[in-house]
Amino acid sequence: MARLLIENVLTKDDPNWIEFQKVPYMAIYSFVLFPFTNELRLVINDSIMFKEAISKNEFNDILSMKSGKKAHYTLILVNVYMDGLQKL
Repeated sequence: MARLLIENVLTKDDPNWIEFQKVPYMAIYSFVLFPFTNELRLVINDSIMFKEAISKNEFNDILSMKSGKKAHYTLILVNVYMDGLQKL
């Protein structure tokens, strides 16, 4: 299993801290783009783990990949209005 940790890089006394705590800047959802298919899946960022972002079948495909082969997943963090905030 894997986790993607997202941590705040601003200190709480930074003036931007208050601005970025507003709803338009909160990453409530993520769009996940998959390398094996053209599928685009919406997941809820309900904790530090993106649950159900990768299916069991995809995970098995990753485990069976040859050594040195890579799979690149893309996450697009979006707010409650589905506005893109950041691409990972």
